[in-house]
Amino acid sequence: TASLGTAARVENPELGQVVSIPVSIAGTVEVKGVLARVLFDPAFVAFRSFEVGDITQDAQDLTSPVRERQEGLAVVDGGSALFGAGLTVATSGGLLGTFNLEVIAEVPETGTVISVILVEVNTSGEDEDRDQLAFPPGELAVTLIPVFPNAIERVEVDRFPNRAVIRW
Repeated sequence: TASLGTAARVENPELGQVVSIPVSIAGTVEVKGVLARVLFDPAFVAFRSFEVGDITQDAQDLTSPVRERQEGLAVVDGGSALFGAGLTVATSGGLLGTFNLEVIAEVPETGTVISVILVEVNTSGEDEDRDQLAFPPGELAVTLIPVFPNAIERVEVDRFPNRAVIRW
């Protein structure tokens, strides 16, 4: 299984704020390499770094360059691997790594979502030794959204010829 080690919602993100998203996995037995893929809107956030977690200690960082997709969103892979024939680690899970993304533009009222869409654990470079979990956008995610604490809701207006009464 995969989980995020942060709140699912960041309210009132500020320009320049770095949002850190730790990705953890559980239920593993043996690991050689791990990977997580994050989907985000590059109009509002920019990928800054990936920090390798503790599940594969002394592993090599395998962070990919950011890739833009046709729909205007972007993806980046963060992961790590142990190099050496037959080299694996016995583990029941842990921190895969932490993605750090920076808010670079004002977030719209509808918000923007940073989603983990793929998590992979492998015990070798062979396809049959890979376990992948795919998530639809928004399922394993952090939403950045502006919140207006004094928003006026459920407004009632009584109109009269020379005045109006407004209640909320």
